[in-house]
Amino acid sequence: MAKESSVKQATETIDGVDFKFQHPGARWYLELTDRCKNRFGVMQQAKYTDEVLKNVVVEPADINSIDDFGPGGNYGMKTLNQLVEKIESFLNS
Repeated sequence: MAKESSVKQATETIDGVDFKFQHPGARWYLELTDRCKNRFGVMQQAKYTDEVLKNVVVEPADINSIDDFGPGGNYGMKTLNQLVEKIESFLNS
C-alpha cells in the first residue's frame, strides 16, 4: 500500500510577523548539514542560513536570503536569530 503524502507545515509569529514553514524532508535536511560544513567539519552559518530561508520559509514571500535582514533589509537581526531557532526546532521535530 502506498504511503499517503503529507506535507509538514507550521506557522510561527516573530515580532508580529507570521512566518510559514514547510518541511523539505529528512534527507534534504541531513544533506544540507553535510553541504554546509567546511573541510574541518565546521558549519558555515551564512550558507546554512541562506539555504533554510530559501527552502523552508514559504511566507512571507519576500524572504529569500540573509540579505533580507539587518540594515537595509525588511527585518532585523533579532528576527533572523529567532527565526533560525524556530526553523531548526521545526526541522528537528
